[in-house]
Amino acid sequence: MSLHALSLPDPADAAAGADVDVLMAALDAMDSGVLVCDAHGRLLVCNRAARRELADGGVLQVGPGALLDVPGADGLLALRRAVHGAAVLRSHQLLPLRVGDCALMLSVQPLAAADGQPRALLLTGRRGLAPELAVRHIGRLFALTPAEVEVLGSLLDGVRVDEMAAARGVKLSTVRTQVAALRGKLGVKRIDDIIRLVAELPPMPGAVGRHVVSPAPSRLRAALGPQPGA
Repeated sequence: MSLHALSLPDPADAAAGADVDVLMAALDAMDSGVLVCDAHGRLLVCNRAARRELADGGVLQVGPGALLDVPGADGLLALRRAVHGAAVLRSHQLLPLRVGDCALMLSVQPLAAADGQPRALLLTGRRGLAPELAVRHIGRLFALTPAEVEVLGSLLDGVRVDEMAAARGVKLSTVRTQVAALRGKLGVKRIDDIIRLVAELPPMPGAVGRHVVSPAPSRLRAALGPQPGA
C-alpha cells in the first residue's frame, strides 16, 4: 500500500482530541455535577457526578431524545424555562427542585461557545460537605484519631453531639472532648468553623466514585463548540 493511500490523522485534530480527554477527566474529578444542554434541554455532555445524579433519578432524569426531565409538571416547567432563559436570554438562575422527599439545587447559566449556538450550563449542588475519602484525607492531614474522624464525619452529616454519644454508647462528655480535640487540631473555635473549613475544601480527585464511561469526545466538542487550533 502506498503512503498516499493511508489515512493519517490531522495533528491538529489529535491535539484537540487530547485536550478534550484532559478536560473530561478534570470534570470527572469534581464532586459537583456539570451538565451542558441546548436551549430545548437536550443533554449534550455531563461529568461523572452528574451521571450519578441522573442514574439515581430521584429529581433529575434523562427522557426520550436525551431531554432532561423532572418528575412532575411544575418542576419540569421550571427547568425548561430556566434552561431556555440561560441559553437564549443569557439569564442566570438558581433553581431549587423537589420531588417528594428528594431535593436538588441547580445553578443554570449561559454557556458561551465559539460557534455561537445557544447552550446552558447546569451545575448541581453537592450532596454532602465532603465524601468519605475526603474526610479520611483530612484525618491524615491533621493527625486525627479514628474516633475523631468518626466524629468529624457525623458533624458533617448534621448529627448532634448527644445523638453521637447515644449511637456509640459513650458518655456525652467523651464526644464533647473529641469535638474539642477536633477544634484544636483543625485550628478553629466553633463547630460551625469546622463545617466551614471543610466546605471550602477543593474537590478531591478520586473522591467521586467511578461510574459510567465518559461521553464520546465528539459529543463534548459539539457541546463546547470548535476549539482553537482544531
